[in-house]
This record gives sequence, C-alpha cells and structure tokens, in this order.
Amino acid sequence: MPHRHENHFAIAAAAALFWVFGGIWYTALSAPWLAATGRTEAQVERYGAVPFIAAVALCWLASYAIAKALSYSPVHSAKRGVQIGVFVGICIYATVELMQVLFEGRDLMLFAIDGGYGVIGMALAGAVIGWMKPVAVT
Repeated sequence: MPHRHENHFAIAAAAALFWVFGGIWYTALSAPWLAATGRTEAQVERYGAVPFIAAVALCWLASYAIAKALSYSPVHSAKRGVQIGVFVGICIYATVELMQVLFEGRDLMLFAIDGGYGVIGMALAGAVIGWMKPVAVT
C-alpha cells in the first residue's frame, strides 16, 4: 500500500468548515449550552476573541490528525473520511468530553452539545479531506 502525503489545502478547507460549523452549532444551541455550563452570556463574552482564534488552530490540528489517519487507509474517499472522522470523534473526543462532564458533575446536556459538535465536526472535516485528492509519494 503506497503512503500518501496529506493535502494541506484539504486540511485548511476542512478546518475552515469545522470552525464555521462550530459557529453555527453553538449559535443555534447557545441558550441550552449556557444553561448547561452554568454561565451567563456576559461571563462568556469576557474572554473576547481568544477562544475563537484558538479554535481556528485547534480545528486545523484536528483536521490534520484526520488527514494523517486517512493517509494510511487503502481507500481515500469522502465516505472513508467520514468514517475516520466519526471514529476519532466518538472514540477520542466524545469519550474525553464525557469523562470531564461526569467528573465535574456537569449537566449531561453539555456532553450532548459539545460531544455532538466534535463528532459531527470531525465527520465533516473527514468528508472534505477524503473528497480532495491526497498528494502521492513518488
């Protein structure tokens, strides 16, 4: 099985979609998310742009990890990218998120919202990465 290099344009596109999806997801679910965190909108706003800027880099890092995993797959397709994204989302992101929610005694709605974002976002990122062609190693 030939190894392929990651397509950095695909990773950037996937990260952008992951980030935009997060904006849509958390805007739509802002009221239940705030209630689940026990914070007010004013408390969250005091962090300013820092979380949004960090999220761009973190979405890129997650997309890179999905691309790296996909580069070792014998099949490179949008479907395979979604499969890897869902696998990583459930087995890594959601499990860690659930542990944090349980140990912190938080509302399970927080897990549903944050975990849902991670799994769906990684599936979307995987679809983009899988859809775009990898760079072949010669």
